[in-house]
Formats: sequence, structure tokens, C-alpha cells
Amino acid sequence: MSLDVFLSIGVRIVALLYSLYLIRRLRDWRLGALSAMVFLMATRQIATLTARYEAGRPFVWVDRTEIPGLAVSFLTLAAIHFTYRMLLEQRQTADLLRREEAALRDSEGKLRAVLDTIPVRVFWKDEQSTYLGGNRTFAADAGLASASQVAGKRDEDLPWSDASAQLVEEDRAILEKGEGLFGYTGERRTVDGGVIATRASKVPLRNAEGVVAGVLGIYEDVTQLREAQADLERLFAAVEHTSDMIVITDRAGLMTYVNPAFEKTSGYASSECEGRPMTLLRPSSYNETMEKSTLRKLERGETVTSTFRMRTKPDNELTVEVSISPVLDSSGSVSNFVSVLRDVKRERELERPLRQSRTIGDLWAVARGSAHACK
Repeated sequence: MSLDVFLSIGVRIVALLYSLYLIRRLRDWRLGALSAMVFLMATRQIATLTARYEAGRPFVWVDRTEIPGLAVSFLTLAAIHFTYRMLLEQRQTADLLRREEAALRDSEGKLRAVLDTIPVRVFWKDEQSTYLGGNRTFAADAGLASASQVAGKRDEDLPWSDASAQLVEEDRAILEKGEGLFGYTGERRTVDGGVIATRASKVPLRNAEGVVAGVLGIYEDVTQLREAQADLERLFAAVEHTSDMIVITDRAGLMTYVNPAFEKTSGYASSECEGRPMTLLRPSSYNETMEKSTLRKLERGETVTSTFRMRTKPDNELTVEVSISPVLDSSGSVSNFVSVLRDVKRERELERPLRQSRTIGDLWAVARGSAHACK
């Protein structure tokens, strides 16, 4: 028996208890093999010590033959500790990866929700103009059941296959130059055979090294906007060519637009009127009390019709019939006023031949009736 034997047994017992503690803490049974090994080592050394005691061998402080066993005991304890550290780091790394993967899935889910919610079509392609993905609205235009079906498709596989060559050429130009195309208009065939007007933009997609690796594109359906613009152009043409004088003012009464008929009749150029108040057209005898009453009616959303004397160039006056209507914005508030003015004298001159023709017609009818009575 020797002191180093007792010390070795003690270290092995400590290593066994430490390993059992770590198993309970980590709940990882990979430490079980080390625990079993330490248990067997400690049991064997206790058996050896018992056998020596029964053989009556004397006690010595140091038994050189047991020094390697003592070293093995300390190495076993160190191995258990380093195994614990390794397993702990692995677990922490795994937890970190799980959290990052969960955050990435959450981020991807939010990005997908945004892409599927926005009213524009979004898609992205690789260097061969093969679609890698798109949002739900784009998938619907392509006649696909979901956005997940976009990947792997090409333009010749989709409803707008007749324009596939042009689209691929656009992609090739972007890939070669590394520059985007912005706000260009065109048309795209839909799955139901119709055609929509589009406004699109495409930009190069770059990888982590900054190398162009694909194309990102968006487009929106501007069919209704184009139709509204056409309606507006027709309306503007009608306003520009009508013989009636038309004046648009803001809420403060400042003129923002006058049509050519107004310029011709009044003698005032458009540049002279824009930003000027309607008082420019007032004669010296204008009734301000009537104006206040008119404003009150207009503020209530009513249309006002009246006749007044309008000042024209050069220092003349003209009797006009005016109809003023308020223009309401989307909130129902008055934003502008539209005035339609007609030259009363000119209207009467145009009506005089008509009245004369009616009078002659009436006289002729009377004459025919009298002749018939005589017969």
C-alpha cells in the first residue's frame, strides 16, 4: 500500500462523480462511456488495494509502480472535463444555429408576405433567363397556382410567350452592361388571352462578390391608368376646342387655367391670367354682395348660374352668362371651381336666324291654312 494509490483512487472517484454530474446537467449520455470506464478503473484499483492489504504488504509513502496509474487518473479527469466543454460548445453552437435558422425562416416568411401583398409583380431570373422565383401576383398573371411553381419556368412557357424573344434580349442587355432599365412601358398577354398595359423596371442581381448573377424585375398593370389618361386627353381636347369660355380657379379665387376660347373672347392671354384673381374680369359696377352670396352657395357644393358684365381688352365690357360649379376632392372638400362663360350677345345673334325661320314657317302655315279654308 502507498499514498499514491489512495490518491489515485480518490481522483478516480472524483472523476466518476463529476461525470455523473455532467450527465445529469447536459442530459447527454455520450458521457456514459467515460463514466463506465472510470467506474471500472476505480473498482479495479480498490480491488488491488484490498488484495495487498490482505497480503499484509507494508505501507509506503510512494510506490513508483503506481505513479503511471495516478497519472492516468488525472488524465481521465481532464478528459472528462474537456469532453464536457466540447459537448457544451456543440450544444451552444447547435442552439445558435437553430435560432438563426428560425430567424431566417421568420425573415423569409415576412419577406414573402410583403412580396405577396404589394400590388406590383415581382420576379427574378438567373443568367440563362430562367425564373428563380416570383410573388403571388406574378404567378397569377402566369397562370400558376402558387408562387412556388414559378421556379424553373421560362418566358416561352408562360402566356406572354409571343414576347419571349424580346424579354430575353432585355435580360441579356442588362447582364452584359450591368445597368438597369427603369419605367419603360409595354404590353403583356394574360392567361385569359387578354392584354394589359404595363410599366416595368429591371435591374441586375449581384452575388456576394458583386458579380452580376441574374435579373430582378417588377412591373405593374397600368391599363386603367392608361385608359384614364386617354379619357383625360379627350376631355382636355374638348375643353381646348369648345366655343365656350372655361376658367378654372382654386379655392382662393386665383385662376389656374383658361381655355383658348376665353383668350380669344376676352383678349387676355393665358399667361396674364394664371395666378391672377377673378377680379381681373370685374367691371367697375360689380356687385360684391352678390359675389358673397355666390361664394356661400359654392362652398355648400351648389352650382351657381348668373349673368354679369365681364371686362375685356381693350377696356371693354361683355355680357356673359356664367355657370360656376365646385370641384370636390376625394374627401368631399371643395378643391377648385370651374366656370363656363357664354357671350350672351353672340348667343342671341346665333338664335336670331332660328327665330326668324320659325316665324316665317309659322306665317307660311297660317297662309296655307287660309288658302285651304277658301277652297
